[in-house]
Amino acid sequence: MTTLAEIQESWEKSHRYGDLPARLERAKRWLPYYAFLADGAAAGGDLSYLIRNEFVDRLAAEKKLRPEDRVLDIGAGTGNYTIPIAAKAAEVTALDVSPESLQVLSARAKALGFSNIRTVLNPWETFQTDELFDVTFSSMCTAICNTEELMRMEAMTKRCCGIVTVMPGSRDSHRKAILNGLDVHPDGMIGDAITFYQVLYYLNRYPEVACRTVSYKSEITREKFFAQYCSYLPIFGIPEETYMPYLTEYWANHAVNKLLTETSELHLAMITWNVP
Repeated sequence: MTTLAEIQESWEKSHRYGDLPARLERAKRWLPYYAFLADGAAAGGDLSYLIRNEFVDRLAAEKKLRPEDRVLDIGAGTGNYTIPIAAKAAEVTALDVSPESLQVLSARAKALGFSNIRTVLNPWETFQTDELFDVTFSSMCTAICNTEELMRMEAMTKRCCGIVTVMPGSRDSHRKAILNGLDVHPDGMIGDAITFYQVLYYLNRYPEVACRTVSYKSEITREKFFAQYCSYLPIFGIPEETYMPYLTEYWANHAVNKLLTETSELHLAMITWNVP
């Protein structure tokens, strides 16, 4: 019979998060890529689409998220979950390591008229507070990577915790091909939904799961292609003299009419549980 210790050991073995110093050092390597993503999200235009989110709507419908709630959003990024949560809660504290991401989040919140979002620039691993939040939430955040971090979430929470993460089969077509072509096996990536569910089940938390699939296509220019992968591949220790010739050849072989079409499919799960 599988035990909690065996699940935790398998989680670390498959994802290779390492100890706290290793995780903090890896987080620094992600910063240029987060800045790239923030730059792509900084464009203006109609932002009303950010106010609604299927998972957040579900939290509210099930009374797990309430109008009077104070919420902590761990790894908030540019606010794709922070803003819809703020539309249904009293206050949201948005925690992230990327200053560029939080700047975009703040600009988006201001443009949409939200004044109940507070940003905090700090890694989750070293975040400390005496506050207790009604709900603690995290989406696609690599910092929640073991039982200890799940228990830290609970320690800051009065009522309910929630995590959005990936399920097997999620993919970006070109990203996967490029990583395979360079023989890259990323460490410290996002934990899968099955592992989170197993750990919480063995902790007697009776987790609930909601699922959705998001599919989309995007056309990438040569400039954006190189900006993306020149900020992404160094995270995994790939030197420029290795990835630049490969990317140049990859673009030449796959671009059509000076554009590369990326097909993405994300199978997402939101796992929620009540704090004992």
